[in-house]
Amino acid sequence: MIIPCICSERTFSQPIEDPIGFSEAPKNIMCPRCHKIGESRYRKEVYRCDICFICCLPCGSSPPYIACYNCGQNLGGLQQHRCHSCDVITTYKSRHCPNCGQRKE
Repeated sequence: MIIPCICSERTFSQPIEDPIGFSEAPKNIMCPRCHKIGESRYRKEVYRCDICFICCLPCGSSPPYIACYNCGQNLGGLQQHRCHSCDVITTYKSRHCPNCGQRKE
């Protein structure tokens, strides 16, 4: 008799402290997903192996990345544009700041 065994991989995102050798995470950043202005923090993806839906073995992790504190959106690979008036960072290029309305340049 053959008993089926289901193996899969799960990914979990977890916050971490500022990694050694990385700069401090930006403080005033506007998230492109939730549109909230706030802090960001470093996170990493943790991969785990599941056998028959039971989480068993850690398989590795991703490098640290900057993420929104509120929703967890990955902000690491996006360009950052800072407003000179209100000091808010946006991840998209625009002529005017979405927070204060002043010209960025």
